[in-house]
Amino acid sequence: ASVPRVLALNKADLSTEWEVKESDLTPFVRDGWTLLKTSAKTGENVEAAFHALGQSIVSSRAGSKP
Repeated sequence: ASVPRVLALNKADLSTEWEVKESDLTPFVRDGWTLLKTSAKTGENVEAAFHALGQSIVSSRAGSKP
């Protein structure tokens, strides 16, 4: 069974200082992960990350019912 996954890339407000390259994220995207750039400081995409995970869980459970 598929497990819903969301990868929150925190410190979006400091993304110019990140050591993660877009190419490092490609395998996650290919495997169906939802990637969101988040910031605890500004609140950017924090709620969206939880919403995306919740939607993925609901969708996966709805698809597994007989």
